[in-house]
Amino acid sequence: MAKESKKIRDDLQNKYKFLRAGPIEQDLMSFGFDCGDGWLPILEDLFMKIDDVVKRDNLTEFKVVQVKEKFGGLRVYVRGGNAEITALINGAEETAAETCEDCGNTPAQRRSVHGYVRTQCSKCHAVSNWEDVVSARIIDYLEFEVTFADGLTGKVRILPSFLFGVFEKLKDPVFFNQIQVTNGFVTWPGELDLAPDAMYDAIKKDGEWIIQ
Repeated sequence: MAKESKKIRDDLQNKYKFLRAGPIEQDLMSFGFDCGDGWLPILEDLFMKIDDVVKRDNLTEFKVVQVKEKFGGLRVYVRGGNAEITALINGAEETAAETCEDCGNTPAQRRSVHGYVRTQCSKCHAVSNWEDVVSARIIDYLEFEVTFADGLTGKVRILPSFLFGVFEKLKDPVFFNQIQVTNGFVTWPGELDLAPDAMYDAIKKDGEWIIQ
């Protein structure tokens, strides 16, 4: 975590009493804000507005108990609030859903990142998912071309000697033609897939990946 980011996070928790960490059995604020730096401006604005409501309505029991990313979205859990604070939190979470968690840019959307879901702009997604497959095009039976998130393109050839066990299904050309890309993996129906990391390394080195 960058020093500037840590300072912002620490300053926020020191500024607002309702953000300060309590005993672990009461809240999880000892873990700080478990989300990317891109959402910090959203949180700063949210807590400033919440503080106004807390002071105006004398909400002495109000407490933020956890701030985190969950399933690619911002989540702020509280107790002792009111309807206005709930509306402010909902608004912040909606804003975060269109804001890159990494850099804070918009537009952004929920994307798969190495099996997890994150809200990212296209630029940050390409950087973090550089070895994910984004497209696969059949060249011939047991031969296809792939393109990765960073733009690298190359050929994959599956040799007949590989077609045993779960991959025996690929002996059927009709089944092979059902190739698709799912969450960065080359896949076929029935949870059959080829992981992108070895594929990427081989193509970057030799221009093709021969599976045997």
